[in-house]
Amino acid sequence: MRSGWKSWGGVVALGLASSGCTLWLPESLALAVPAPAAPGQPVRLEMPAALPREPDTSIPARLVAGEVMSLAELIDVALRHNPVTRSAYFAARGAAADLSFARSAYLPQLELDASLGHSKQATLGGVTTTDLTVYGPALALSYLLFDFGGRSGRVDGAREALVAATFSHNSAIADAVLAVEEAYYDLLALQAGVLAAAAVHKETEQALRAAESRRDTGVATIAEVLQARTARSQANLSLQRLAGQEQSARGVLACALGLPATTTVTVGALPDSLPVARAAEEVGAFVARALRDRPELATARALALRAEALVDASRSSALPTLGLLAGVNRQYYDPRPNKSFNDNWSAQLLLRIPLFDGFAALFASRRARADAERAAVQAEGVEQQVTLEVWVSYHELETATQSLATARDLLASAEQSERVAMGRYQEGVGSLLELLTAEAALANARAAEIGSRADWLRAVARLAHSTGTLEPHEAASALLGEMR
Repeated sequence: MRSGWKSWGGVVALGLASSGCTLWLPESLALAVPAPAAPGQPVRLEMPAALPREPDTSIPARLVAGEVMSLAELIDVALRHNPVTRSAYFAARGAAADLSFARSAYLPQLELDASLGHSKQATLGGVTTTDLTVYGPALALSYLLFDFGGRSGRVDGAREALVAATFSHNSAIADAVLAVEEAYYDLLALQAGVLAAAAVHKETEQALRAAESRRDTGVATIAEVLQARTARSQANLSLQRLAGQEQSARGVLACALGLPATTTVTVGALPDSLPVARAAEEVGAFVARALRDRPELATARALALRAEALVDASRSSALPTLGLLAGVNRQYYDPRPNKSFNDNWSAQLLLRIPLFDGFAALFASRRARADAERAAVQAEGVEQQVTLEVWVSYHELETATQSLATARDLLASAEQSERVAMGRYQEGVGSLLELLTAEAALANARAAEIGSRADWLRAVARLAHSTGTLEPHEAASALLGEMR
């Protein structure tokens, strides 16, 4: 009998192999992913398909049309499209669901079951047999009455996790705002730099024409013309580099908005006049505000409280619990012996007293306590980092304010020096080297003044971010006081 089955099995296997048939496997098992054959040899895999997304219609039509967008409008776009803020939003929503899940432990658990069973039993050595089908519904109730703080600890931990997730969402918003502001000011500075480089190129063209005119009249040599041409080429090279950096900055700004880098974002010009003023408060006041409002610090403190609550929840696993169990069911019989169904019910109080679990509860409690201590230390570290960021950004603003005033004085002097050098050279009493030196100094002064304006705007944005200011449009007035 066994040999016959073996022979038939061999015939079937041989037939499947000869016909090229394969056994059916689920798609997840049938598809094989190749592993690298050797170190340094790449494996070619198909790019995973992108998740389907509906067309985004919330992008302002003015941005699509290439109109000039203000900083406030761009921040509004970023807060709705930046993947970081959207991810933090859904994380907070998930934490809210976790809190609701933890609270459900205070409610009874009710379960409805249905069963169907058939049995056949022989008695008296097989003289009589009984076929019986039993079926019917059953309702079960379970309710945890007391557990020495396990449920409350888990609820408190979930609540603090929701607080931390909410502040993390606020932190993501603040980071997104700062990223847009910095990218925006970088683009403004590069646009102004391109205009300044174009002015320098124009001035070198003028110097070249003056050198050629003096050579034609026999006053200058060919060496002066070549020097002027070199200066023009250098100015042209600087202009081309700045133009390329401007396009790169435009892509960085688009990505900060949560849009593809190929999106054309049109912005205005770097403001010439800035409400330059010293900070309205001393650094200590800014530190106090940051310790009160920084969302990162609030997140760290909430996580420390969550870890402390989980210590209580972990400790309760080694303590007794008291619960209620109740159930009711109805059983139908076919064929019915005496009556068609029976109603049954039960109720009991269940006291569970853990005696020994291999010290698992003890070690879990120690781990929870260590996690709580680590979270508290991390909160202290975040507090120190927040204080340092405020200190640095405050003095960066002080430095930027002083540097802007100095850069403007330098620009005024360089412009006057270049005008005097050009006039002297055109009148034949000055040298080309003097003119080129003055033009180079003017180009550097223009770049320094543009950079100082942009640095001042960035410093205001960073100080607002470091103090936890979530309203970017009112940041300057809040930090610098009333400005006229």
